[in-house]
Amino acid sequence: MPAPENGQGPITVHYNKYDGDSKVGTPSSVEVDLVIGADGANSRVAKEIDAGEYDYAIAFQERIRIPGGLWLCSG
Repeated sequence: MPAPENGQGPITVHYNKYDGDSKVGTPSSVEVDLVIGADGANSRVAKEIDAGEYDYAIAFQERIRIPGGLWLCSG
């Protein structure tokens, strides 16, 4: 996830796309304006952008009800 030149413009995120029950992903990429690293205390996102070392982590947990009576949980 290289930083955009001169700190401006979209960020290209590379990932593996998994279709159906496939255990093999297809390399893909997407351009975005913002990346939120919500992947835990040993964040791969933080390491990728060289965010440095921290002695603490802040965690949030959310539960959102979506149509159809399903719940989306994070955290």
